[in-house]
Amino acid sequence: MSNITAVTLQHQDGMPPYLLSTMYFIAVVLPKLQAFLSTFMVVLGTSLLAVGIYRFQKRASKVVYDYIPVDTLSSSASHQRSAL
Repeated sequence: MSNITAVTLQHQDGMPPYLLSTMYFIAVVLPKLQAFLSTFMVVLGTSLLAVGIYRFQKRASKVVYDYIPVDTLSSSASHQRSAL
């Protein structure tokens, strides 16, 4: 056990075991876990942001051919006129 835990648990003789384990978790485990989780979340957020920017730039630079050719319009219009 670390010095913090030894000092903290030294004066807690009559406490129930679940409180002692909770105090141990808060004093020893949580700071190490918090550093790992914070680092993991920063790396994950940065990578998701980079993927989002990459996808946005890829989609913005893509040429979209979503139009009807002019000759198709004129031929269909002439067919409609001849039918009338």
